[in-house]
Amino acid sequence: MFRPHLFFALCILSLCAFIAPISHAQDTIDFDDIQKQVKAKQMELDALEPTLLDSTLNDQELSETRRSVKDIRTYFDSIKDQISPIEANIRADIADIGPPPAEDSTDIEPENIKELRERLNKEALMVQGILTQADALSAKSTRFLERLAAIRRGQFVEKILQNYTSPFNAALWAEASKDKDLVISAVVNSWEKGLESNTPEQQQKITRGVIFSLISFLCIFLTTAMVNTRLVRRYVQTNENSTLNERLAFCGRSIIYTTLAGFAGASIIYLSLQSTKVIGEYNKEYIHTLFNYGTFVIFGLVQSWLLLNGRTLRRVICILAFFSTMLFAVDLFILETGQYYGVPIELAIAQSFIVTTIFAVLVLSFLIRRLRQKDVAGSTLLIKRRMFYLGICLALLILGANGLGYVALTRFIFEQSIMLFHFGIGVLILRAMIYPALQWLEKQFYQNPDKDDHLMLFWMSLLVDMTLIVCSLPFIAAIVGVEWEGIRLLTYQAISGFEVGGITISISNLASSIVMFFSLLFFTRFIQKILSEKILPRTRMDKSARISFVQIIGYVGLTIALMSSIAAVGFDLSNLALIAGALSVGIGFGLQSIVSNFVSGLILLFERPIKVGDWVIVNSGEGIVKKISVRATEIETFDRTAIIIPNSELISSSVKNWTHKDRIGRVVISVGVSYNADPHQVKKILLEVASENDYVLSSPLPTVIFRDMADSALIMELRVFIRNISDFHAISSELRFGVWDALKENEIEIPFPQRDLHIRSTEGLEGLFGAPKKPKAAPKPKAAEKKKDDAE
Repeated sequence: MFRPHLFFALCILSLCAFIAPISHAQDTIDFDDIQKQVKAKQMELDALEPTLLDSTLNDQELSETRRSVKDIRTYFDSIKDQISPIEANIRADIADIGPPPAEDSTDIEPENIKELRERLNKEALMVQGILTQADALSAKSTRFLERLAAIRRGQFVEKILQNYTSPFNAALWAEASKDKDLVISAVVNSWEKGLESNTPEQQQKITRGVIFSLISFLCIFLTTAMVNTRLVRRYVQTNENSTLNERLAFCGRSIIYTTLAGFAGASIIYLSLQSTKVIGEYNKEYIHTLFNYGTFVIFGLVQSWLLLNGRTLRRVICILAFFSTMLFAVDLFILETGQYYGVPIELAIAQSFIVTTIFAVLVLSFLIRRLRQKDVAGSTLLIKRRMFYLGICLALLILGANGLGYVALTRFIFEQSIMLFHFGIGVLILRAMIYPALQWLEKQFYQNPDKDDHLMLFWMSLLVDMTLIVCSLPFIAAIVGVEWEGIRLLTYQAISGFEVGGITISISNLASSIVMFFSLLFFTRFIQKILSEKILPRTRMDKSARISFVQIIGYVGLTIALMSSIAAVGFDLSNLALIAGALSVGIGFGLQSIVSNFVSGLILLFERPIKVGDWVIVNSGEGIVKKISVRATEIETFDRTAIIIPNSELISSSVKNWTHKDRIGRVVISVGVSYNADPHQVKKILLEVASENDYVLSSPLPTVIFRDMADSALIMELRVFIRNISDFHAISSELRFGVWDALKENEIEIPFPQRDLHIRSTEGLEGLFGAPKKPKAAPKPKAAEKKKDDAE
């Protein structure tokens, strides 16, 4: 009977047996041949060294020399990649054999092992020599490339800072006027000769093709532009409260669609010219240059127009960018056409003076006028007003440099400013388009991200911003004049990195470390979400236990992500033991409280004497436990204030937990009745009030305690148990209302303290009690005094 599993296993074994000899044959390398090739490449590299001392090399010679050096370096790098695994295998074989016997040892090593060790050591020395030589020559090639880049940079700076004729020289404009007529006549004659060389049928075919391609371009581009303009305006009108990022994202999609439509129309024109054989070897480079720059011009015009309608960029900036891009397109077309037909230097200088001066005047007129106006309150725009001063300084620099004759510098500033502006706005639009995806990703991991203060969104946005900045640097370097070969060299050096203490620090290692950290962190969040929403709710675990378990999973995942990212950088994790030993003293003294809180937090999470949702009373107050972290615990009081308590305080001090094992609690209602009331009747009434309340448990039974015979009342206590102690205050209030109504219905008095006041003396209190007392009469004079008065 046929067994497919057995047949499949036999096929795999046969394939492995067939591949094994091939792989073994591939490992067999002729080291003598490699040494000869390395020596030949070394001689070739040495032959190029005198060229590097010549600073008069033109761009073509520099490019050819750089290409040769780069090929040599690539060869040496491939040799290192090919030989390094072989060296590792040889070292492993030598380690497997073990060290030879000591000289004073009586052990005798077998001859076959001795011969094998000698052969492996010889191969190891040979491979190590090849690797050392290839590594040194690769480093030498890199230095040669750096020298070539330095020569190119020096020539570029010298060309930019070259001083030409002043624009105030009348002879310049006279020569430029004559050259203009000659160039126009040369262009016309060239087209006429080109058309005359074709037959009338070919001329008609070329004319029809050009007209059809132009009409197709206009139909596709203008239709798409009008549709997207209407969509952008409608979006702005219907979403007046939208944020700047939302408007930028919507405008960004419209810009992409319209630019692609313009690119498709331009491609139709290019293919039409190519099919009619208007494009040939003589003008292919010229047409390619116009096509590439034409695509950029379409993007700049579309971007300025749609951002103007989307109210994301200041109106004055959009209009200025639109007209500046048009000026850039006209200038570029004239410049490339003049170079193709051989324009004299005087005409090129005059053109640069005119174009850059117009650009500077436009910038000054638009920005200075806008600075006099105030911004609308509450408006959110992309460029701040303080950036206007940078544009004004740039325009003044162009005018000043033109006046001194630095026309190459002003043209460079003009062209690079426009390209950098559109590139920067494009990067910001791309960032705004990525932002909604980050928000969606955050919602997938958090049910209520507002409680987490969008921490995950912040880190993801920071990662995206860093990635955009790093990816934009090569393009910015290319815009400002650095050649792609130089950019590749710098990128290679950044990727290869540098060594610090045996660890290679490079962009690739850092990027892989960051990606690994966030990937593992996102995976941990995903596992936490699945556990908290799908798996744990179906178990019999308590809610607080589920929260603690999910939180512990988060800490474990964070630790794994951190350790993996450190290992991805190249750091040996075994060295952490040394670092931990060196820091143990500091942890024991300086970080004692932090470690104590951390350990206490782990105890709280595992032992769970306090859980999330418990009602606790501590020295700082009482409230509901909202969050337990590894450092502190958050308690929300009934006044909606938060108490942050270090975990060590919860472990070392006493805590009253109302809901430690269950949520059942006791409520005590104290009431005083008159001495005229029957205590047995009051007990019966209180038990009836308790039995009528739905929140009071029947087991344990409610009880009434005759607490005391006080001065003014008989003190009775109603003691009941309720299902949820969190409802303590509400149920206590309901029971007191019920007791009040029941006692009033049965005419049982709830007395208040009374006192009898006995007044022993009323002196000083006359008029407060009864009629006022009459004043006493004056005493009569004595008889002796009366006689004396009479005698006098």
